[in-house]
Amino acid sequence: PAQNERVKALMDLYWDWQLDQYPELATWYGEPGDHGRWTDDSLPAIEGRRAFQREVLAAVQGVDKAGLSAERSLDNSLFLDDLQLMVEGFAYPEELMPLNQMGGVQQDAASLLAAMPAHTRSDFDAILSRLAGLPQVIDQQIALMQKGLKRKVTPPRITLRDVPGQVNAILTDDPFASPLLRPFVTQPADIDPGQWEDLRRQAEKIYREKLAPAYRELNAFLRDKYIPRARESIANTALPDGKNWYRHRVRSFTTTILTPAEIHQLGLQEVARIRGRMDEVIRNSGFTGTFAEFTQFLRTDPQFFHTRPKDLVREYRDIA
Repeated sequence: PAQNERVKALMDLYWDWQLDQYPELATWYGEPGDHGRWTDDSLPAIEGRRAFQREVLAAVQGVDKAGLSAERSLDNSLFLDDLQLMVEGFAYPEELMPLNQMGGVQQDAASLLAAMPAHTRSDFDAILSRLAGLPQVIDQQIALMQKGLKRKVTPPRITLRDVPGQVNAILTDDPFASPLLRPFVTQPADIDPGQWEDLRRQAEKIYREKLAPAYRELNAFLRDKYIPRARESIANTALPDGKNWYRHRVRSFTTTILTPAEIHQLGLQEVARIRGRMDEVIRNSGFTGTFAEFTQFLRTDPQFFHTRPKDLVREYRDIA
């Protein structure tokens, strides 16, 4: 029982620590926390988090597995595997690439702000606090990218192509047209008109005096310094120790110990298997043309298209 309780205590400790260190996580999960803060991504803070994660890993490794119930044994194994993979990943400076076309402060900030509760004065105080803290987040991401340039750790240049446009979408002449200020567009029922106008004035002031200048600085950095010097190769092997880094990413995303070459071969085998089944279906249908002609037949022959909406819905329901 003592070891079972230890595993649960370690998991609870780590979860609470995550909510504290990554306040955005608390917001997304609807957990209690300081919803006016952002994660501190300064280099000292990153190193501090890693030191703690190494300590937790050591504690989990020290659990006496013989004394665990079946359920806690599974918990402990999964927890241990996650922590080991994470700590091994510290060898590869992923933090130096905080931004690409899929995410970063130019996308994630507006998404989080739009997901925050926006009903009471305290809700909006938290939103205003986050808005005021965004320039520091941008500064930290620029600092990480600058270090990445020095170490030749950047995303492929092609994946950054549309990022300046994403930043520009945040910069609007009317502050309330910016995705960052979306929570301030519609007045909630629980806030009186006087308070609402005060909140909107504060949001507009933060946007004009802090946010817009910070995002313009980010855009200039991306356009003039970062994107022109980002790596051209799309291969992970172009990064420092890229082969080992890629192997680690494969383990992280597939939860297997297969090598990248083995997974590639598995993919080729699956493509061949699926194509063989497709050819079999074509033969059994009695169609005598080529594969390309059959796919064109499927896309254009009227027998494969419903003419009434309710029939289309019915067939989707039958499949589901």
